[in-house]
Amino acid sequence: MRKGQGSVVLPFGTAGSRSATPWHASCSLRQMFLREALLRCSQLEDEVASVYAGLAGCEAATPDAATAWAEVAREEKQRARLLYALAELTAVLDDDGPFLVQAPVQLANLRRVVDNVRGRLASTVDACTAMRCAEALEATQRSELHAGLLEVAEPEVRRLLSLIDSETRNAHRADGDGAKPRGSARSRGSCAHPAS
Repeated sequence: MRKGQGSVVLPFGTAGSRSATPWHASCSLRQMFLREALLRCSQLEDEVASVYAGLAGCEAATPDAATAWAEVAREEKQRARLLYALAELTAVLDDDGPFLVQAPVQLANLRRVVDNVRGRLASTVDACTAMRCAEALEATQRSELHAGLLEVAEPEVRRLLSLIDSETRNAHRADGDGAKPRGSARSRGSCAHPAS
């Protein structure tokens, strides 16, 4: 799909879906396509990972809490990398993806929570504050947002795989017979060099 040429029905709503929040000129949030949503969500997940890593390293953390928060920080970092990689796929496809209706609201809400938690953690942290901050992050329903973004990104991934397959076939056809033996000449032990 080219920019502005359609949408996909998602649980969290995209343009044209029955469950979508109405989008009109009076809305204060601007439009958002899949690529931007993935990039912004990746950045927020990276910040959430930093918050959990900070909680794991704070003096108020019990050993069990520190271990759990360190593990959550690793998971959030991995999720941030996945979302970023998916966003880069849309760049390869020269396509921003479908227009998403509720993602800007969800991302703005997540941004507020992350900023609030980071503000509370800027000063000395006691065990109670640390737990409240972790609970606030867990209450953001990030999993629902991620699941929706991954669902919308899946066709983009399939499209890229199809493009790779097509390019591979075209490259083999350009070699002549269309059936290239598996493995390169180098992997079969030959030292073929181009003629000077």
